[in-house]
Amino acid sequence: MTYLDTLIKSGDVVCVTRKGCGTEGLQATVKKVHLGSMSMIVECEAMVFGKPLVMFLGANEYVHVDVLAKDDSATHTPAIIKNVPKGEYIRFKVDGPVYVRDSYNREEGKYECYKADDINSIRLVKSTQQCFIGFTY
Repeated sequence: MTYLDTLIKSGDVVCVTRKGCGTEGLQATVKKVHLGSMSMIVECEAMVFGKPLVMFLGANEYVHVDVLAKDDSATHTPAIIKNVPKGEYIRFKVDGPVYVRDSYNREEGKYECYKADDINSIRLVKSTQQCFIGFTY
């Protein structure tokens, strides 16, 4: 199994390939992760021909799992923008674009935030604006 440097958890979307079973590239959603003392079993659910298929995947040479999308909603911590340190990565929506909290603009009376991938895109927000921090970017 491939975990892409992170653990698989409930809500993640994975791509499952089982040799000889015809499930190459099957997208599935992780429902539960069962951790044993020496093993890990991942319970996944996928839609096949319009019907749900539940799979129990163990760590062996016949199964390969790649994480396609992480369920980050559990790692997003709500915060108020005035309490977030300068330079911190933030989001205004859980699945929204990533911004960087910048300095306080005294003329406007608001905090400046710019997109992490486009520093020319600046957004001015009130000090009471709610945002999310603590996610992996």
